[in-house]
Amino acid sequence: MPIRSGRWSRVVRLGGMAVGLAGDAASGLARRGSEAAHRQAAERMVKVLGEMKGLPQKVGQILSVLDDVLPEGQREVWAEVLGRLQARAAPLPWEEVRAVLEAELGRPVAEAFAELSPAPAAAASIGQVHRGRLHDGREVAVKVQYPGVAAALHADLDNIGALVGALSAVLPRAAVEHLVP
Repeated sequence: MPIRSGRWSRVVRLGGMAVGLAGDAASGLARRGSEAAHRQAAERMVKVLGEMKGLPQKVGQILSVLDDVLPEGQREVWAEVLGRLQARAAPLPWEEVRAVLEAELGRPVAEAFAELSPAPAAAASIGQVHRGRLHDGREVAVKVQYPGVAAALHADLDNIGALVGALSAVLPRAAVEHLVP
C-alpha cells in the first residue's frame, strides 16, 4: 500500500483515527478502565500510525516510552502495543522496494548487486534496510526510503496541529503538545 503523501489525505486519516478513538471514549469503554478497551484503542492507533509512516509513526514510537503521557492505570498496555511501532514496523513489499531501487540506480537490481535479500533486515518510519552483496564480494546494507515519505513528512509538518488533536483524543492534550511543538 503506497504511503499517502497529500496533506489532506493525511489529515483525514488522522481525523478518522481521532473520531474512532473519541467514539471509544464516548461509549464509556475506556472510562471503565478495561484493559481490553485500552488495548483496542492502542491497536487502532498502531494500525493508523504504522500505515502512515513518517512523523505519525515516529510520534507513536516516542509515546511508547513516555510513561507520563500514557493513560494512567493502563500504561503497560499502551507501552506494549505502541512499542510494536518500534519493534515491528510494517515493511514495504519487495516488488515496491525493487522498483524504488531500480528507479534510483537506473538499472536492474541484479546488475547492481550479486545478492540482495528481498526480506528487510529492519523496517522503520521512513525506510527499510536490506542486506546485500556487491559483485566484488563486499557485503552491504542497502537503505531504501519509502516512496512518498519525503512529501508525507512535509505534509505532516503542515498538519502538526491535527496530529496533536488526534492524539489528544486519548492522551492528555498538554502531554501531547510538549512532544510535538
